[in-house]
Amino acid sequence: MISILALQLNMLPLAETTLAELSRLNDSFLPQYAHVLRLGGKGQQALETYLDYLGKYPQDLQVWLKLALFMRAVQQNEAAITAFSRVLELDPNNLSAKQGLTELQTQN
Repeated sequence: MISILALQLNMLPLAETTLAELSRLNDSFLPQYAHVLRLGGKGQQALETYLDYLGKYPQDLQVWLKLALFMRAVQQNEAAITAFSRVLELDPNNLSAKQGLTELQTQN
């Protein structure tokens, strides 16, 4: 797939364009598109893309976890706590979410 090759070759603009088109055809590409947007420094657009996807697929634990990690990385701790908490609602034994939530709660 072109988007994977573009990422491997560090060709973010090509990966972004390709994933934008693919995500218009199939929602399953939205999380990858959001990730590429994030890598390209387009944080607000990445956030909107994650939220758009999760609005349609609220049970997708992996994307909630990606959103939580993204929010933590940009120091949006309340949003990260909310996303980690959602992961734990879906999977109470998720170690990544437990660890992330504990780290954030001890910082506050």
